[in-house]
Amino acid sequence: MTRLAHADTHAKQDNSAARAQIQRVVETFRTAIIAKDKSTMGSLFMPSGGSWIKVLGDKVYPREKAKQPSTEKLQPGNYQQFLDFLGTNQYRLEEKFLNVRIDTDGVIASVYFDYTFVIDDKEHHRGSENWQLVKTGDGWKINAMCYSVDSVTE
Repeated sequence: MTRLAHADTHAKQDNSAARAQIQRVVETFRTAIIAKDKSTMGSLFMPSGGSWIKVLGDKVYPREKAKQPSTEKLQPGNYQQFLDFLGTNQYRLEEKFLNVRIDTDGVIASVYFDYTFVIDDKEHHRGSENWQLVKTGDGWKINAMCYSVDSVTE
């Protein structure tokens, strides 16, 4: 029973300061895409380890597979590949975040949201995204990212 009481007390901690810090990470991520600021974007991630995976939705996958037979439903990657994409892309880019939910104990956190990725002011794709973050000596860092692609505009 002591464990349950401890868990209840832990769950009621006020983590509003941590949530605000994490919300700033989300906003910094968003503005770094618009500015194509690879340095700032790179600073948001753990320098090593972690994971990055793209999951094509059940409606998108068969269509993409038909276009490109080698397409996989699960597509692992890493944040460095995204930085390269930012640095070499000539189009205006933006990721719009909707329904952002942050859960944290003040040391680790999860951020879940719906997103729309926009290229040259036109929706390119949308889905949901989940980040795992850890609080380091240098602030909150994204350790893992998983996102779905549920809709792709042709």
